[in-house]
Amino acid sequence: MLVLVSSLTGACSSQPPPAPAAANGASGVKPNTPATPRPAYAETDAGYYRARASALATEAMDEVARTDFWRFRRGRLYVPDASNVWELEARLAEAVKNESAAGIVDASAAILLADQADINAHALRSAALRKTDHVADADFHASVAQALVDSIIHAGDGRGAKSAWTAYRVKEEYEVLKSLGARFVSQSRITEGDRSFDVLDAEKVADGSKLRFYFDVTEALAEEARAAAH
Repeated sequence: MLVLVSSLTGACSSQPPPAPAAANGASGVKPNTPATPRPAYAETDAGYYRARASALATEAMDEVARTDFWRFRRGRLYVPDASNVWELEARLAEAVKNESAAGIVDASAAILLADQADINAHALRSAALRKTDHVADADFHASVAQALVDSIIHAGDGRGAKSAWTAYRVKEEYEVLKSLGARFVSQSRITEGDRSFDVLDAEKVADGSKLRFYFDVTEALAEEARAAAH
């Protein structure tokens, strides 16, 4: 099993600089990038996300097994972010900085109300709930966080463009690094054929060994281009 966030103070220690504001967390689209029509499945998957988000909000463990988290993440791409998303994330970061379990519980609840696919909020909420002896609730959020990460790395090894992991939001990439016990070093973007990839250089926290992972962000960038065109 992958290593998810296990402490309140260490959870954000290896975060890269925040990405600039953009639709659903993607970044780097040029203003003149032509917008293509949304794929046919976009609205259906958005509906799937909304239905499953409501089910997961009950914090019933059975709902984890009923959720296709890959489709859940893809559906989330086609649902607009809350207008105060940056304020909510800043509130959570401040609670982590202050090592306030109660603050993390409150702030993560506000984020998850708007975004049940936020891996960081689930992981931090789990750690905070465990510290306050709410073990069953902590287990639920740890399971969701793990399932979300697993849905990213379930295919391929992420070590090259041909075996890249698909990220529907840039912040998913950083959560994968944390789950693998790796620290962010740098990021670049490449294009191969009609696909775009974020290339993240990282190092293992344990021994400093160098790592490089590829994330396919083609669909995320296409949706960002649509948002920028409106």
